[in-house]
Order: sequence, then C-alpha cells, then structure tokens
Amino acid sequence: MTPADRYGMRMDDPRPVGDPATQAARWMVRRHRAGWTAVDEAAFAAWRDAHPAHAAAAAEAAALYALMGDALDPSEVARVLSAGPRARRRAWRLPASLATAALLAVCIGAWLLRPAAAPPADDAAAYAAQLGAARRIVLPDGSRIDLDAGSSLRWSSDGAGRHIDLERGRAVFSVTHDASRPFTVAVGVSRVRVLGTVFSVDRGGRSVTVAVDEGRVQVRHYTSASGTSPLDAVLIPGQQAVLGEQVAMGRVPPTGFASWREGRLDFQDQTLADIADILERYHPRRIACDPGIRDLRLSGTFHRGDPEAVLTAIVDLLPVRWEDRADGSVALVPRPIPAGGTSPAKSD
Repeated sequence: MTPADRYGMRMDDPRPVGDPATQAARWMVRRHRAGWTAVDEAAFAAWRDAHPAHAAAAAEAAALYALMGDALDPSEVARVLSAGPRARRRAWRLPASLATAALLAVCIGAWLLRPAAAPPADDAAAYAAQLGAARRIVLPDGSRIDLDAGSSLRWSSDGAGRHIDLERGRAVFSVTHDASRPFTVAVGVSRVRVLGTVFSVDRGGRSVTVAVDEGRVQVRHYTSASGTSPLDAVLIPGQQAVLGEQVAMGRVPPTGFASWREGRLDFQDQTLADIADILERYHPRRIACDPGIRDLRLSGTFHRGDPEAVLTAIVDLLPVRWEDRADGSVALVPRPIPAGGTSPAKSD
C-alpha cells in the first residue's frame, strides 16, 4: 500500500476533490509522473486560472515541491501537502526554507532510504500573493518584484537568461542589469524582454498591459502560438502597450505608474469585465460578470482595501445590480428595465 492509498488519495484521479491545497497537491504529483500530456497541462491551467485561490495554492505547492527536489517520493509530498487544514496552515506560514525543513522532518523516513539528489543546475521557484495582500519578492540576482494580491508567477534562471512566467494578476519588476543574461517575462503569447529597468505587467482577463517607468523594454505580442507577430516594439519611460485582440500603444495614465502599490485602485475607462477581474484579487468572494454588461466602462479611484466601495459605485453609476449566488459568489447582472423604459445601451 502506497502512502497515497493510506491517506485516501489516488494521485491519478483527475477529479478536483477537496480544498484548493488538496487539489493542488493532486495536480502537482500528477505533473511529475510519466504520461503527463498537453491535454493534462491544459486541464491543469484551466483549474489554476478558475480562481485566485487555486492559483495561490498551485504556486505554493509548486514552490515546496521544487525546494524538496527529487529526494522524496511524490506520494509522500502529496501526503504532507494534503494534511489537515490546521497543520497545512502552520507550514504555509513558515518561510520557504523552514517549511521545507518541516516537510523533510515529516518525511524523513522516506528521505533516508533514498540517495541524495544532485541540486538542479538552474534556479527555479514559484511565488504567489494571497488575496487582499500584495507581496515583495527579491530574486537571487537582486531583482525585485512587487506582486499584487491574488497574483502568481514562476521564476527560473539559467546560463542563457532569467525567465518569468506571469500566470495570473500583475506585478512591477525592478530588474538588476546584466547584459549577458536578459530578463524575459512571458504572459500567455506575449513576451517582454529587458536588460535592466523598472516596468509593470498586468495580465487581465482579455488583454495584457505593459508599462515602463525606467529604462527600455522590448515587447513582442503574438496573435497565436504559431509565431505570427503583429507587434515588435521598444517602450520607453512613460509609455505603455495594451496587448489583446487589438494592440494599442499610448502613455501611462495620469494617475501614475502602478498606483496599486500606493494603496489605490485606479480605473481609467476600463471595462466591467476587467474591473471584476481586478476586484477578485482583493475580495474574498468570486465575482462573476454577466456577458451582457462586460463591456460597460467605468473610471474612478478607490482605496485598495475597500473593494465593496467599488461594487457600490458600479451599482450606483451603471445599469447594473449584484446578486448573491448560492455558491457564495457575487454576480454582476443587468438592472431590470422599468416598465415603459428602454434597454440601457452599452458603452463603447
């Protein structure tokens, strides 16, 4: 009987059973087993992107798994990652090195029976910011990342360069100059390449926004994974590019560069769909947006710690109301049309 069997976990079972941490454990172990396919990867990505809590749990599980390396049996890792909520919360609050030590202590029997694995040639780690709280990260090369709430990314480094995969949310990067090792951020089918600068990347629901505060960055945006590139440009301080089905070049908004770091949520003629996506990083409940109102637009400045104020403004200023759903989520839906009234027009 394997450790997974003893603890009631079939790691080949793809069903999302249990809380997000337990589900992340299942995904992480399956990803490290033979037979993982592109279809499996797509299913994992869909689960991870379905909610910020999934993204945070996946990043934490990946970080702990990577730190333990190959010295532990995957099922032992799953057992620890899927421990009771109280035990898991204690481990999750520890710094990464201490959390790893705790996991090694729990799994010491399996560790002693296996030969020590050689350290990986490349640096790699996963990072996540919890809902409602931004996080600052210092990378091994000295570069700094301000990661917004509900956001997650992966970092790796090798002889050819330094690599970031922004999986969800947004971040500001202050990159240490190293001409021999370019710093690249991947966001879906978009790429941002720098040598040393300060810039931000925001992965929204339907577009990616890149803004530059210092230095210069090269932006390359693909319409598909096939390699067609409709945009290959260099941005200088004060410029930004919005990359989606359409590509728009412009200036950083007057409200300033990455104002969320100063505790503000600034919306400049943004769609309701994008606003809902941002609010989910700070609100404890999932926020759904009816397709009929996704393109309504709103401008305004709000306190980052008060997402309810944004929802109130949406209801007050737009033909929208919110509903509490049975699954605990909030749904933004069209406001009923009064008798004899007309249907509210969408904003352009």
